[in-house]
Amino acid sequence: MLAAESAKLLKQKHDKPFLLVTFLTNPHDICYQAIRELASSKLERDLLAGAVVEVSTMEEAMRLLEGLDEDECLRTVCPPVPANFDVQRDEAAPVRELQAQRELKRRARAEWGVREWRMHRWTYAQLTKLVDSQIGQVFDTLEEAGIADSTVIIFTSDGSRRTGDRHAAWFIETDSNGESLYVRQAYFVGQFDPCKSLKTTFKAEINEAAMTVFRVWQNAPIDRQIQMFKRPRNCATLQGMSEAGFVLAHPPIVEAVLDIECDLPPTQELNDLEHPAFAQFRDNYPNIQRQFVQEYELRAAAGVPPDFSSQPGQPKVASLQFLQEDKKQLVQVRAQGFSFNRLAPYAGFDEYSEEIRRRWEQYCTIAAPIQVKTINLRYINRIPLPTEDGHVELEEYLKVAPRVPGEQELTLSGFLQQYAVVEGKTGHRANIVLTPQRLDQGKIPIILDIAASADEKGDPQDWQRIMTTIRALRRLKNDIFQWSLTDKCLELFR
Repeated sequence: MLAAESAKLLKQKHDKPFLLVTFLTNPHDICYQAIRELASSKLERDLLAGAVVEVSTMEEAMRLLEGLDEDECLRTVCPPVPANFDVQRDEAAPVRELQAQRELKRRARAEWGVREWRMHRWTYAQLTKLVDSQIGQVFDTLEEAGIADSTVIIFTSDGSRRTGDRHAAWFIETDSNGESLYVRQAYFVGQFDPCKSLKTTFKAEINEAAMTVFRVWQNAPIDRQIQMFKRPRNCATLQGMSEAGFVLAHPPIVEAVLDIECDLPPTQELNDLEHPAFAQFRDNYPNIQRQFVQEYELRAAAGVPPDFSSQPGQPKVASLQFLQEDKKQLVQVRAQGFSFNRLAPYAGFDEYSEEIRRRWEQYCTIAAPIQVKTINLRYINRIPLPTEDGHVELEEYLKVAPRVPGEQELTLSGFLQQYAVVEGKTGHRANIVLTPQRLDQGKIPIILDIAASADEKGDPQDWQRIMTTIRALRRLKNDIFQWSLTDKCLELFR
């Protein structure tokens, strides 16, 4: 509405220079999503009652794509939660105290799971698109009125009242390309050193000389803008917490496996679960395979030939596997619990997390697990290393490359490295296997197999607790992956 009114004013004839200020509130209407669902105080209820327009805008943004139900929308279009979504186990006391000051924040944190926060991010994205279109409406009107070239556009961020100033920064657009709003000049106001503030916020060293890129009158290439940030002081920790700085365009994952080991009812037979499991999973997993186990016994005694025999009866079903049509994804109902497998191409854990939750809940309905015992997360990576004349310098690609004695006389033709590690701060474990395969199209494939596990005895219905552990294992796996490979190796997949 304000953008439309601003456009009307811009179309009018003006004989003198003028100042037009347009306040666009979104995406702030996102606040009403939590207030509407969790309001408990009189202040929050009164705020909700007086925000008819804001709530209506928010509800419009919450609408799902036509033809998609909520489950399908979550699976295909809703943004994933960030890698550092879960509450840290060693969270600082002041953070907890700050959360406790607002009952609404505390409840949202405690009661909302991945599903609610992904819908929240979807709504936020739609409100951002809305304000983007409103800004575009003002830009288009400037062009139509023929005054764009004689107009200075100042785009200000939300106020930061804690500093004693109304605004944290002023951003000035001076060279519009007619399509997007680019920052050409940024002025950080207030009593604080902007470089110092940025260092604190981003936990990174700031290249102060490179910040002059924001004080020119022409747009700078994006690579020059990125130069403002040097390598973070604690790169490994930051990358483990968030994947924003660690994104591989072509991850070398050939298979990802999640196993949730459970205590099951003692009289339960896996064969009895086949039909109810197929009824639950056949919508997306129409193919079924069975894995069997046959027990054998070997008896050996002094002076008597060994006696080798199988146990009486038919082989037992060890696993019921339900596969998609392309055989790239499957759900397993096992004698020890539940598994979710994904083969390449692998789009990222957040793309599958909602599907995993849904299938786990169906599994709980079918198998009635008594408690969760252990959670295992395994990623098998196949890393093809380029060679020269069939040889490769492993140290250029692997931080834990094998060494052999007498390197001048001996040539390494194969290796198998295996490590078992424990993470000090969580007690989570990981097994790491590194081994080569045969030369393939001029490249030597290296298998990096990382299996992380955690003892997690708990309620099978407490999905939020289970997901917290899964994400912690994923972070551990990501850290091990980066610690194992050199930057030159990682560049192969960026």
